[in-house]
Amino acid sequence: MQNLLLVMPNPASNNFVLHYQLPPHIAFGVIELYNTLGQKVLYKQAPQALHQVNVSVADLSAGVYLYRFVTIEGQVASGKIIVNR
Repeated sequence: MQNLLLVMPNPASNNFVLHYQLPPHIAFGVIELYNTLGQKVLYKQAPQALHQVNVSVADLSAGVYLYRFVTIEGQVASGKIIVNR
């Protein structure tokens, strides 16, 4: 699933766009963002029909965050996003 996921821009200042492709039988995925302490700081659904979701990071402090994209079937893609100010 990793090759079906694109996060840009990275680094991000106010928002980033997550581009994804889900199989037709999966209604949505979930994007989760974690700080370096492992605390979940964001949770957002990503509908199958849209293929991209805009994620605001305007309220987050500058730093490195880990993202996870998860489906109902347990497929996971992950990576790092840098928030700049």
